[in-house]
Amino acid sequence: MISYEYHKSELTITERKTESDYEFEFKVQSDNVLRHLKEVRNELEGNDDLTDVSFATSPGNVYSAAVRHNFRTDFLLILFKHQVLHTVKRDD
Repeated sequence: MISYEYHKSELTITERKTESDYEFEFKVQSDNVLRHLKEVRNELEGNDDLTDVSFATSPGNVYSAAVRHNFRTDFLLILFKHQVLHTVKRDD
């Protein structure tokens, strides 16, 4: 399993596993993190397979993403690449 860490003063992430995907909710408190999260969305919207991740936005800087089960690790690495996450590690 892959775990991750982020700056809790700038962001709150809630992750839930469902039968068909993982649901992530991002509550953003920092303009810097918001900019990075938008970069992630732009990168993934240019992805050849549009079903990997589906994004939605809500008022108050709340973003959600539905991520296919087999794309979770890639999604976390993309979040890390764009500095939304500051640590990604494999748990043994």
